Amino acid sequence: MNTVTDQTLDQLVRAGSILTGELEFKTLISVLVEQSQDISESSLCALYLYKNHENVSSDLINVYQRGRFEIPATFPGNTEFINFLEECGEAAVLLERKESPFIKILLHDLMKSGIALPVSTKKDFLGIMILNSRDEMFYNRKKLSFLESFTKLAGGMLNNSRLYSELKAYLREIEEMKLYQENIFSSMSNLLITSDKDGNIKYFNRTAAEIFNLSEKDITKNLADYFKNSFGKKVLKTITQVNSALEVIPGIEGIFYNKETEKEIDFNLNISPLLGKNRQFLGNTFLFTDQTKERELQSQVHKVIEDKRVIKDMFSRYLSTEIVRQLTDFPDLVKMGGDKKTATIFFADIRGY
Repeated sequence: MNTVTDQTLDQLVRAGSILTGELEFKTLISVLVEQSQDISESSLCALYLYKNHENVSSDLINVYQRGRFEIPATFPGNTEFINFLEECGEAAVLLERKESPFIKILLHDLMKSGIALPVSTKKDFLGIMILNSRDEMFYNRKKLSFLESFTKLAGGMLNNSRLYSELKAYLREIEEMKLYQENIFSSMSNLLITSDKDGNIKYFNRTAAEIFNLSEKDITKNLADYFKNSFGKKVLKTITQVNSALEVIPGIEGIFYNKETEKEIDFNLNISPLLGKNRQFLGNTFLFTDQTKERELQSQVHKVIEDKRVIKDMFSRYLSTEIVRQLTDFPDLVKMGGDKKTATIFFADIRGY
């Protein structure tokens, strides 16, 4: 026949196997409460935790309960009772309804005995689990032994789950920041390439990939070797020697020859070192400005300005200066009419009309 210790150990093993099979916080607290109530045969069980375990001055919140009784949604925090449980790390037991410092652990008027157990780790006090019974003298050594052991096991599991959740959130933030940075680099009009400390390609943005014909398979290739037939000797020499320079090298002029399109691109190159902690050298950034494209854009802008000037000169022969300014600067605001028998400002202002 099993002894009390054997029975408690058997119950703990069964309940513990269910508990340790979970990692999500919500599932863990439901297993803790349900197994504690079922095995102890209590009338109700509730788990009260700090919303923020670092703020122990706040009340504890009822995060999960079992038993069809209306009980408080919160439990007073930062009280002598809570401080007692936190400091001693032992359960508080009340075996009959009477005047007692522990009277608050009876969560309903029908309850006559109760037990409150600290849910904690070596470093953090997470909250308390309270079990009540409608019978007096209900909680014996066997029930107390199981509940204390199971709650200590659960405290460690809950803490691990919280740490795991925090780690996932931190990794998610890192991934979001990585995507954010990649989007910034990808949307840059300048051509960006980074290398590792050995001068091998580590990253390039979309614009650099399009102009320099780079693809994923080119990552880890030596940067100078990749461009040996496309850059001049001066640029290649600078790229090769920059790994030991650990300094910013601005304004390197060069020409890139694209074999596929048979076009040349004038560029301006700025090289900067990538430094880690304690100024540890990690590699370099190579930022190319496509001067050929810039000149094309400047030429287009100049053409637009010139076309605008010609239009102004043409209309100024017939319209006042103010109307010409409105036509050229705010064309959407000028309504030409035509489908109505109304003289618009355009026609009304024609000199000699």
